[in-house]
Amino acid sequence: MGQLRANQAQLLEKRREADTKDQQIRQDTDALVRMVDQRGQEARDRVLLQQELAAAAADHQDALALLREELAEQHTHNVREQRAHADAQAEDVLERSEAMLR
Repeated sequence: MGQLRANQAQLLEKRREADTKDQQIRQDTDALVRMVDQRGQEARDRVLLQQELAAAAADHQDALALLREELAEQHTHNVREQRAHADAQAEDVLERSEAMLR
């Protein structure tokens, strides 16, 4: 009978050890799943951020191209106005010179 009790006690101790190991394995598995989920979310966030940055860069490039075009048009307009003004002044000087020669 003593051997039976010893075997039962030993079996109970082995079950406790197995339960403890099983609980530790479950905790480790849960922690690993959480870590994988977190890293997956970080990867998705990184991809989303890269996409947003690419879209913002494209928007800025478009805005810069439009601004360059507007500046080029304004410059061309200013040059034409300056030339017209210079031509008008030259014409005025020429007319006054011709008038003085008469």
